[in-house]
Amino acid sequence: MLLLHMKSSLLIWFLFLLSIQLDLQGQSTYDLVYDIFQAKCSDCHNSVDLRGGFDLEGIGTNERERMNYIYSKIVERIPGNEYAAGQGYKIIDPGRSDQSFLFRKINGDFEPSIQLHPDAGDPMPLRDGVVLSEIEKETIRQWILFGAPQSGLVADQEVISAFYNEGGAESFPDGPPPAP
Repeated sequence: MLLLHMKSSLLIWFLFLLSIQLDLQGQSTYDLVYDIFQAKCSDCHNSVDLRGGFDLEGIGTNERERMNYIYSKIVERIPGNEYAAGQGYKIIDPGRSDQSFLFRKINGDFEPSIQLHPDAGDPMPLRDGVVLSEIEKETIRQWILFGAPQSGLVADQEVISAFYNEGGAESFPDGPPPAP
């Protein structure tokens, strides 16, 4: 009986330590998206200067509160742009980067099938010298495609980085399969 108790205690401690380690190891994909917003967007889209009608800086006494605030203001929300709202776009439409107005604004020529209509306003970012990298755009796109969750890692940064920095992996490293 004592041995069984020791084993279950060890298992509980192991699971506890594993959960702490996993929590410390990585950010959620939304954390990464939030970091992009802070670095590239919040100078113009903030609580003082609501360009485009939304705030990407956030309101709150700590970072988590600001992140929650931003999430609640962009996910499944109707954009202020009349054209975009008329098209049925959301600022972020989980699972649909093509229906996500924010992604259309930052897309540029990144995803050729998703274009910004002239009535939807200017592409972003407008600030001189500020450019979203392909990795940043792909991170945001993947986050949206996987449902724009507020927690959890849905976009593998190593894979995204390898694809854009190293050309990705070959589809058929040993040659194409034989024809059927």
